[in-house]
Amino acid sequence: MKFTVKIFLSKILNLKMRILVAKAISNILSALAVVVEATFVLTYLGTKNIFLSLEWTLISSALILVLLAIVYYFVRKGKFSDLDVSTQKQRPLLFLLDFIFAAVYISILYLFHAPKELFIGNIAVFLVVIVLAVVNKFIKASVHMAVLSGALTLFVFMGGLVYLWGFLLIPVLAWARLATKRHAPKEVIAGTVVGILVAGLVMLLL
Repeated sequence: MKFTVKIFLSKILNLKMRILVAKAISNILSALAVVVEATFVLTYLGTKNIFLSLEWTLISSALILVLLAIVYYFVRKGKFSDLDVSTQKQRPLLFLLDFIFAAVYISILYLFHAPKELFIGNIAVFLVVIVLAVVNKFIKASVHMAVLSGALTLFVFMGGLVYLWGFLLIPVLAWARLATKRHAPKEVIAGTVVGILVAGLVMLLL
């Protein structure tokens, strides 16, 4: 009896630990976090200037915080179920906010003559948002997966094959999104495909 209880408790603790790890991964590799992280990488790839890269990363972070505050406000008002906006029918409003955010950011990049790589990267994000908004009518594609896979695709095109190692993060994030029950497998795959295809097409056409 004691042995059975011990096994049961061990399984519960292991499950809780897995969920905590999955949530941590989801936060570190969230769409907004990846945008900030990618800002630094793309700027550095284009300029090799670490201080300029940090400058644009701070600007990106400030805009992200504004967007996050707006999302939090809608969560408090009951318009969004949570910060991930897990409910599919609520996502059109999220995509509208993302669309506005991306448009404002691209305008800032243009006005202040940002590095070409950063400008292209944000055009890719802009288009990913549009495609996800359309796809959302049929399936709740993972925004986390789309932004991460899109960013990694940009890194490979701009920085070379050495950045292919980054694609190892895709199954890690996919596991996290499934473990936290935020998405089904097909939604994770859909988001990944959208990110890679849109970012790849942007790089081939621009």
